[in-house]
Amino acid sequence: MLKVSAATMPTFQTVSTAPALKAVLLDGFSEDLNDLVMFDGICIEEEATSDFVVHANSLFARVEVLLEGAGMTKAHIVDVKATFRNLGEDLVLWNQLYDKWMTGVEIVPTQTACQLREFEASLPRIAVSVTATKAQKLKVSSSRAGGGEPAMMIPAKDASYAAQPMHFPWSNVIQAGDIAWVAGLLHVNDGDDIDKQVKGIISKIEAALEEVGMSKTDVINSELLVPLDLSQNDSSQIDELYLKCLPTHKFEIHRVARTCAGCKVEITVIATKSSNVRVLDKAT
Repeated sequence: MLKVSAATMPTFQTVSTAPALKAVLLDGFSEDLNDLVMFDGICIEEEATSDFVVHANSLFARVEVLLEGAGMTKAHIVDVKATFRNLGEDLVLWNQLYDKWMTGVEIVPTQTACQLREFEASLPRIAVSVTATKAQKLKVSSSRAGGGEPAMMIPAKDASYAAQPMHFPWSNVIQAGDIAWVAGLLHVNDGDDIDKQVKGIISKIEAALEEVGMSKTDVINSELLVPLDLSQNDSSQIDELYLKCLPTHKFEIHRVARTCAGCKVEITVIATKSSNVRVLDKAT
């Protein structure tokens, strides 16, 4: 078993057994990240109300309580992974409520979102995994503050109702200490063409990393979200295209029920220039 110094291990807690995208466990980072905390699968399991506003606000309150226990606030979150029970039904309102919750936060965290499983009434309506630290976030041109205005109109395929304003309450990239987290990125401008989607996302990853003085050669972890209904041939094509464009590193594919905007792939990465930082198994 790999032995890890306690001084460089983040505080990690699995909050529930709900199926959820998980925070990436890291080791060997700089001293200013020694307070790094991760909470996996935060959710409101009791379906006390069908009102999503009430549900989301209860979830935000629970996140704040957990962070308070670590001596932190929502302003210290660097990365969020959101897992929906029904992405199409709740994504638009979630982004609006989340943006409002982040009012007053100068640099909102990166965010990755999907529907992990086909709809099951017993699943939490939404579960989030968060990574937080008091280390200063580097402000770059694509950094966003909370409480913003809707960024664009989204098509009906992302919602159970007509196209409407969509908030984009995340920063494309967050660097704190010697680590950079990149949001789950999509490429929706060229239809369903896999080659264009993958290369378009890689270009966006490169642009995000360039903002913090890094490049794709600094990527140490990639997570690809690929729809369950994608054919094996299409899935293999995505793997081949991505691996040709990025060097070898820890690489994980999540087969999910639904990606945002119905894209064939959504990609999020972590990067660092430090040779000491490693990605660890949760079982380590």
